[in-house]
Amino acid sequence: MGYRSDIVEKVQTFLASQYAGVQTLARELSDVKLSAIKLGYGEPFDQEQRAINDLLCRTGASDQICLTVWAYYHDMKMNRAAVEAERRSIG
Repeated sequence: MGYRSDIVEKVQTFLASQYAGVQTLARELSDVKLSAIKLGYGEPFDQEQRAINDLLCRTGASDQICLTVWAYYHDMKMNRAAVEAERRSIG
């Protein structure tokens, strides 16, 4: 995998724990993208988002797992934005 970030690494760890010892089949990228679209993310995906989609495809993640991962991504981005806004208001 090319792009690395703390979110991508946490997603990778989560997916490994979900599918440990289970033979998975790769999914179509278009199917994985549908979960992202449900949460308001879509083309063009940035590097981090493409890395997440790649992980979801390679692990054969179910629709529910895809949605869970994208919800986690969304929450992390919103939390970081709130922290940055707080820092700007203080600073």
